[in-house]
Amino acid sequence: DFDWFDSLDGPRQCVILNMVFNLGVAGMKKFKNMIADIEAKNWESAAKEMLSSRWSGQVKGRAIELANIMRSGRLT
Repeated sequence: DFDWFDSLDGPRQCVILNMVFNLGVAGMKKFKNMIADIEAKNWESAAKEMLSSRWSGQVKGRAIELANIMRSGRLT
């Protein structure tokens, strides 16, 4: 389902795996705008999509940490 996953660097793959662990595959598929941004390698916009989601409000600080990794491509 996520053909783009293998093209990501390790830190960004970790972000996606963490989100799938929390949301499940079905929940992750709802992040259509974020996924489009990832496919376009628009990391800033992908991070903003993460932070504007209901998921972000639920996981709080973890969402900020994961968004920063998505933005930078570096584990914090």
